[in-house]
Amino acid sequence: MSTSTLRAPLDPPRSGSERRLRRSALWQLLVPVVVLGVNVPVRIADDDRTTFDVLLIGLMLVVAALSIGQLAQIRAFGSWRSLPVESGETLLWGTVAALILPTGGAGYGGRFVLSSRRLRYLPDLTSRLRGGQPAEWPVASIVGVEVNPVDHRRRLRGSAWVVLEIADADPVTILTPEPHAVAAEFHEHLASTRPR
Repeated sequence: MSTSTLRAPLDPPRSGSERRLRRSALWQLLVPVVVLGVNVPVRIADDDRTTFDVLLIGLMLVVAALSIGQLAQIRAFGSWRSLPVESGETLLWGTVAALILPTGGAGYGGRFVLSSRRLRYLPDLTSRLRGGQPAEWPVASIVGVEVNPVDHRRRLRGSAWVVLEIADADPVTILTPEPHAVAAEFHEHLASTRPR
């Protein structure tokens, strides 16, 4: 028997919410490719070469920028697995979502990573440029997780929010396209960290 069959996987498997988010991002990646695929034959058939060159090059640059952004987003979904941990700490779960500050406003995108000891928020590049700071909360301080309807004081509407209740601190509000799945998975992994 080979050693690869004896070795248990080191990384947590993909969660249901991660699979759904990846699938959604792949569909969004497909849209610019289809737009380019429809427009290129039309532009090639056009006899006006100067217009063709300018429009085609512009369209290709837009599609390339959108594709690079989507590929970076798809890669970010599993990047939490490569984060360093302390001795005796185990990574349990992670997702890409936006942190909504207690004052409301636009969210700060980034990664949320739950380990056996702490929940970490690591802002992405755009959020760091906007002033987002990394944060962490001990697992013992997280007293509850729930999905709430939107608060109309906030800028983003028509969605649901995952709210983590923190003992002696402001709640942590997370915006994600998969709020119910994220809340259920977070609750499941959080329960596994509690002593039985």
